[in-house]
Amino acid sequence: FFRNMYPLRVGLLLVWVLAALGDKDSPFLKNATSQVTELDQANWEIHAADKYVWIVGLYSTGDAKGTRDLAYVLEALATKLHGIVKVGAINCHKRRGEQTFGTQFAEQSGIKEEQLPVIISLPSSIAAFDEFAAGRVQAVAYSQQGGTFNMDKVASWAVGTLPKLSIPTLTLSELTTRSHSFFTATSVSVYEDTPRVVLFNAKKTTPPVYKGLAVHFFGRLAFGEHRVGPEDADEIEAEFGIQKPPALLVFKNGEVLRYDGTGFGFAAISGFLETHALSEERFMSEQMRAQEESEEIKQEELKKKQQKKEEEERLQELRNLNPTVRIHSPEHWRAEVLDKGGITLVAFLDPSESYHKDYLRTLKKAWKRTQKGGTKVRFVWVDAAQQQAIAQWVGAAGNTPAVVFMNPQKEWWKFMVGSFNEEKIWRYIRDQLLKGASKPIAGLPDFVEENNEEGLHELVEEEEAARLKPKPSEVEEKVAVEEKKAKPKPKASKAKDPNMPKTKKQLEAEERNRKLQEEKDAKRKANEERRQKEREERERKVAEEEAAKKKKKTKKKKSGVESSSEPAAADEKPQGKKKAPNPFMSAMKNRKAKAGSDEL
Repeated sequence: FFRNMYPLRVGLLLVWVLAALGDKDSPFLKNATSQVTELDQANWEIHAADKYVWIVGLYSTGDAKGTRDLAYVLEALATKLHGIVKVGAINCHKRRGEQTFGTQFAEQSGIKEEQLPVIISLPSSIAAFDEFAAGRVQAVAYSQQGGTFNMDKVASWAVGTLPKLSIPTLTLSELTTRSHSFFTATSVSVYEDTPRVVLFNAKKTTPPVYKGLAVHFFGRLAFGEHRVGPEDADEIEAEFGIQKPPALLVFKNGEVLRYDGTGFGFAAISGFLETHALSEERFMSEQMRAQEESEEIKQEELKKKQQKKEEEERLQELRNLNPTVRIHSPEHWRAEVLDKGGITLVAFLDPSESYHKDYLRTLKKAWKRTQKGGTKVRFVWVDAAQQQAIAQWVGAAGNTPAVVFMNPQKEWWKFMVGSFNEEKIWRYIRDQLLKGASKPIAGLPDFVEENNEEGLHELVEEEEAARLKPKPSEVEEKVAVEEKKAKPKPKASKAKDPNMPKTKKQLEAEERNRKLQEEKDAKRKANEERRQKEREERERKVAEEEAAKKKKKTKKKKSGVESSSEPAAADEKPQGKKKAPNPFMSAMKNRKAKAGSDEL
């Protein structure tokens, strides 16, 4: 439950909004000389982020005996460990229908009412300084053992909860020569002018009071220790005037100051050290400056990451335009060839050649074919004239353009024999690259820094400019088309000598053209005649249909006049609306009737 009690102390500032009720039955409020701080909502904010270790007793006034026992132990502990730890108490008694600071604290801490009284340790806030604290003691709870608290065991447990600050142990030679990094090293809480304190201790462990002093003067003094042995007595006395340990020295501005007070209690030593320690204002200003520098460093790192990302995106965009990259520096050579896994095609070219851009386009086409074929090979090129050592080593000197394949991770390389064209490069990669013998890459000469950037991205820049050129709008396209139409076509140039006799091939070509033209004319004429016949046939059909309609309409009128003069029969059903005649069917009937008359 108490593994992360320090964040809990800060988090409770936002959660615990109920004011403390100030229990009148608190045994600590009744004692005017009590060194135990009764913690409540009013003073919790002051102590929540304290640099001291807090030993806090949780009790309930409903348990009189347990409260008395706890009060006795806490008062004795506060006296014995005065200055080393801070001692407090919280009343966790539950009142009917009420939530108090103490009950919320116990609930947040995972302590039930039947567990009270209990003592917990809240760790120091300086444990967050990793450079100063070698480790962090998490908050723990100490419960009653056998129904009561043992004072000595509680005190030993409380000292064990102090932060494990890095108090280095120095040898006598390191002290006399000041050769230990303790005297020169700096961190977020130790500066160049921070006074250094050294305890000459004859015991095997660091005294609790010295640990408490290190916490009390955190950021204002640096603490070290020397374990005194029997063989050091004479040298210590001769060098520092120390006759008998324990002794305390302060190294400040080249001087060595000795503590000559009586007793090694916290109050006496802290009074001496207070006169030599840095001020609290200096420590706070240094902390603010360190925080600002840390923020600046973070911002600078973020900026570098962003710049690196943008540069990678730009290079990737250039690769999309032309995947063949020119290597121009040793760093670039190492990043693109030596440190990359896989196979790299290295083309040795001469930018001064007139066909240089054609070679780059050839490499680009070959690269695209490898991508389509699923083969992943990087393409780069170098200036063979400036990288003579490497060109000579691989056999490409005076033989440009040349292609070499390298795999530094597997330590081999191969020279491509054959012509420099897209098909040859693609087939070599597909069929021959991983076959046959290769040569070891050991002994490859170093890449030389090139003196100029001529031809660095010449093909890339042209293609990028063409890609980034703004596209014309629809209006501009229409204007361009109209201008092209309005522009007079150039007249065909006349033959120099029209009377020159034509050759046999010319005559044969003319004859073929004449026959083709005649065939075209005949086809066109036949199509026109066919279309004319179809047109006449359609017109005739329409005329016949019109005549049939007219005739049928006249006949219908006559039959209507005759039927109107006779009364209709009573049992005769009225006729519905007659269906309109189909002109196509009428025309077919007329055509059959005509055909029958022709036969007769």
